[in-house]
Amino acid sequence: MPAKVQEDSVTKAHILREAERLFAKHGYSGVSMREIAEACKMTKANLYYYFKDKESLYVQVLEADMLALISALEQASQQGGTCREKITRFAETFMNLVREKNTLIQMTMRHFGGLEREIRGLVRRYRVHLMEPIERVLQEGVRRRELRALNTRLAALSLLGMMSIFLAPHLLEIPLEEAESEIVPHTVQVFLDGARAR
Repeated sequence: MPAKVQEDSVTKAHILREAERLFAKHGYSGVSMREIAEACKMTKANLYYYFKDKESLYVQVLEADMLALISALEQASQQGGTCREKITRFAETFMNLVREKNTLIQMTMRHFGGLEREIRGLVRRYRVHLMEPIERVLQEGVRRRELRALNTRLAALSLLGMMSIFLAPHLLEIPLEEAESEIVPHTVQVFLDGARAR
């Protein structure tokens, strides 16, 4: 990689980290491009070289987090173990990201309004990549007869939907009574075993 490209990549990653920290602390409307530039120890003009406006910077912060989640799910899918162990890792990965990005998630859900089209576009653009590792693990589970024959795409979507309950305190401002340590095993058990009495 040419030195200039590598330098730009490092600078851009630094800007995204600082912008995420400021957005999480002050909210989207509570942060200016000048403040982000100051936090990055650069001029505002230099910041605009990398990002055309605050909206595109914010969406790229969210995109970086989406890519981090996809990468973490991919890694979880490639580790050994049974289907149940891999699905548990998926749920733990999702829960950890929610915990790490707590403030940013909360802020994003509250200030969805003006950027709704961009955020929906971001989710649509990456939804296949988000589901692929989960679907692969489910297909492997079916092949190994750990799971019954099922539509693995719908099952992957169902698991993602179930894991979205981890966002409930942030999305709906509903406190979850259960301890965090119980949520992952509960989700995996309901997904794999169902709630019906045997």
